[in-house]
Amino acid sequence: EVPLHPGSWASLFGLRGVDWRGLAGRAEKAPKKTVALVVGYNGGAYKGLQQMSDQMKSPDDPDAFMPTIESELELALLRAGAIVPSNFGNLKKIHWTRVGRTDSGVSAMCNVVTGRLVVGAGEEEDMRGLISRVNHFLPDEIVLHGATVVTRRFNARWDGSARAYVYVLPSYCPCRSTPAAVRAGVEAVGCEDARRLGPRESCALEAAAGLRGLRVQEEELGLFRSALACFRGTRYFANFTGANIDRAAPQAWRHVREVSCSEPFLGPDGREWLAVTIAADSFLTYQIRKMVATAAQVAQGYLPLDFVRAALDPHIACKTPKFPPYGLVFLRPFFKHRDRGLALEDSVDSIVESGRTAEWRESLQRTIMEADSETCIWARWLACALQFEEHMRGQALRAVSAYRVAQRSKASRVLQKQAGAVQVASICGHAGVPLWVGRHKWVGKA
Repeated sequence: EVPLHPGSWASLFGLRGVDWRGLAGRAEKAPKKTVALVVGYNGGAYKGLQQMSDQMKSPDDPDAFMPTIESELELALLRAGAIVPSNFGNLKKIHWTRVGRTDSGVSAMCNVVTGRLVVGAGEEEDMRGLISRVNHFLPDEIVLHGATVVTRRFNARWDGSARAYVYVLPSYCPCRSTPAAVRAGVEAVGCEDARRLGPRESCALEAAAGLRGLRVQEEELGLFRSALACFRGTRYFANFTGANIDRAAPQAWRHVREVSCSEPFLGPDGREWLAVTIAADSFLTYQIRKMVATAAQVAQGYLPLDFVRAALDPHIACKTPKFPPYGLVFLRPFFKHRDRGLALEDSVDSIVESGRTAEWRESLQRTIMEADSETCIWARWLACALQFEEHMRGQALRAVSAYRVAQRSKASRVLQKQAGAVQVASICGHAGVPLWVGRHKWVGKA
């Protein structure tokens, strides 16, 4: 028997002695279908998408429960009658899959999860009824955009062909004048340890540094985009993850399809912002946040552009900076390169094209900008980066030095091989031995 997951509401209800069966919208079993749910959410108040619990506490401790998007979805599906009580408590019971597992604080315009749900005959009217009932029981931070019946063998993770994210950040992050301004702000507020800065102190630091009035210049924006462009294509990202992976394993390689940076735009409080859109077949943990942070520090002049190339080299191990999660939004998944996902691809396309998600995306972006007005999280991050500047820059320059030595050695070997090839061709031509050049045979004469 599958045990209760400590990150499910069923586990918390049991520990508190709450009889939750009266919440169920359906008591008896019924035929189920595999349904893909297209959901959006503001992840600021949640510990991520996937159900989880505090590993530092006992599963029998009610405080081990952590609020997640999936815990709220599971409860709403129970109350809507899509999950029977016997299947409530562990999503494995309904063969749950997800296309993108977002971290704590990360939001989504369109994410897709699947499960075996009770939806009647699965007709369009049944789907509309399911969407309406589930949305009625979901909190305001989560919305169900749509639902589609898929094949029983469909797996959201493995049948998803690509994922697209956008990272929204203040335009002062890639400004060359930012480090000096933050350093002056740190001295003005008398900060000794930036890691201990609270929201009030961080906002005082931002005001003292004058960050809100900074505007990114065209040259800085161009360098920021050049650094981001280095990530396009199939690249080695073992240096851009917080996970412990085998550096020699194929999982360290990822294919990035698109990297682009918007033109600067103004937020509600007059602050200037940038939006970086990244699409790839799949991502490693923290990969996007590290990519954008590294590119921003290159634009600042804090790191050389060659550091990006060095960090992408499979023969070089180095640390890379990581931005906060609160500016990251999962835009949508793609299923067009998998036969089983074509119907779902059409469904997600229709939801996006109908404009139902545009308002949600604008709301998420506005929430990110308004939240930073109160917390000034990026000002705190920049102060922390300055605090460890000497250590981080030292290891970065060592990585760049190793990369340049390797590139010179590689160029030297290429020249040696070319010189050797010329010598062989000369000897063969002098001896009248046939020499194949491309697809054509050439016979030299003495």
